Amino acid sequence: MGNTKSGALSKELLEDLKLNTKYSEQELCACDGTLDFKEYIVALHLTSSGKTVQKLEWAFALYDVDGNGTISKNEIQEIVKSIFNMISSEDQKILPDDENTPEKRADKIWDFFGKKDNDKIAEGEFIRGVMDNKEILRLIQFDEPQKVKDKLKEMKQ
Repeated sequence: MGNTKSGALSKELLEDLKLNTKYSEQELCACDGTLDFKEYIVALHLTSSGKTVQKLEWAFALYDVDGNGTISKNEIQEIVKSIFNMISSEDQKILPDDENTPEKRADKIWDFFGKKDNDKIAEGEFIRGVMDNKEILRLIQFDEPQKVKDKLKEMKQ
């Protein structure tokens, strides 16, 4: 479906975005028919009416940077760093202490899956793990830090 190395917007993804968002093909595609990382994240977020499994398949494809069908700890670190580049330094300051750096957030995700540094996460394992734990779902996606703070406050009450 795609990853950060291949920004080409597949026909399947384009059709799905056209069906699940209010945007036309022209609005979804850059002049060269590709999406950059931020556009991909936004497109993924905009398809909130889509099926959860399908969105997680897209997320897996995003994290599977080398396209080999598994996710390594390095790949998680790479994507989390890219996500952090979209968060202002001011907003990063209000993130919880255990996820206020890309490294901490990546470690938290990796630790959830109980993996050693050289292990891999398969697509099915990734999807099941994220579906079973809303905290991990929050960690793998781009979310505004104030929303994160509000969600954490709600969880404590």
